[in-house]
Amino acid sequence: MKKLLFAFGVLLTISQFSFAQGSDKELPQAKAKRQLSNLNSAVQLSTEQFNKANTIYIDYYTQKDALKANTKLAKQDREDKEDALKAKRDKALKQALTADQWKKWETYLKLQKEKEKAAVKEAKQKVKNEK
Repeated sequence: MKKLLFAFGVLLTISQFSFAQGSDKELPQAKAKRQLSNLNSAVQLSTEQFNKANTIYIDYYTQKDALKANTKLAKQDREDKEDALKAKRDKALKQALTADQWKKWETYLKLQKEKEKAAVKEAKQKVKNEK
């Protein structure tokens, strides 16, 4: 039984690593679609806003992927350029959304970040308790 559980754990770990590697190869359009879905569910975009946000996200993910592909950049330079890209994306989104929608979006993002932190904390606690 222990061998079976161990084998299952190994397979699960391998599948997680292969899934994570595949996500880097996702097209900017697919990443934009996923992010747009979140944005639209949080703030109910108009058709015009949806189209603007789609363009913003596709541009953002295309440029971000190009940065990741550029292996000549130092880590700090890459991080600085990614921060600049995020700022540019957020500025464009803020202009495309109403003030109320922007507040809702920021609140949504904060809640998602808190959920993510709580999940990580819970997973670490679970691992710690198993030892």
